[in-house]
Amino acid sequence: MAAIAFTSAAVFCTPTSPAVAADEFTIQLTCDEIGVGSMSRSDMLTRSSTWIDARIPYSQARCYRNSHGSYRTDCSGYVSMVWGLPTSATTLTLPNYSSVISRSDLKMGDIFVRHDSAVQHTAIFIRWADTARTSPVVREQAGPDGSPTAERTWSASYANTYTPRRYNRVVDSGSSNFRDFNGDGKSDIAGIDPGNTMVYFAGNGAGRLYWGG
Repeated sequence: MAAIAFTSAAVFCTPTSPAVAADEFTIQLTCDEIGVGSMSRSDMLTRSSTWIDARIPYSQARCYRNSHGSYRTDCSGYVSMVWGLPTSATTLTLPNYSSVISRSDLKMGDIFVRHDSAVQHTAIFIRWADTARTSPVVREQAGPDGSPTAERTWSASYANTYTPRRYNRVVDSGSSNFRDFNGDGKSDIAGIDPGNTMVYFAGNGAGRLYWGG
């Protein structure tokens, strides 16, 4: 997928004039999110592609539902979907689920986030566009209203105004160990028993449930 060059001086996840930046924290919209607990980087990449492929338009007043749940269609709602959070977070609350990391340690699925008087925005880090590792390729849900989810390349100077963060429950390799297989909003555990039968343990207390052998 070709990246779109992006070097603007400012991006507002909240679509406002540059002179007045609305506060994402005031958003009251509730979507029917599905939290899945731990999330692998490969799963993050897959999930991030779904909104790009569907060209989901930016809006703070709407939710979008697919197989990964229903999340608010702005920048932090997009990150929340990619990370499988139990709610659509905001740029102000994403730190509750993540930790600050160094730029040199950025990996696919980590994020850039900024929340100040000028900009409230966040984007998923995908890879570096240059060998010097200064210009990142990101996937983001950025305004104004109606703009689709996109993959872009940020300039080094613009990226440097953001703080890199990592999801606290990221799994660095393989598939996630915890999923919501039965759609009840609680994390389940899947595995293969000694009889070579695929089973999962439901997080709702239903116990061991068989898929078939």
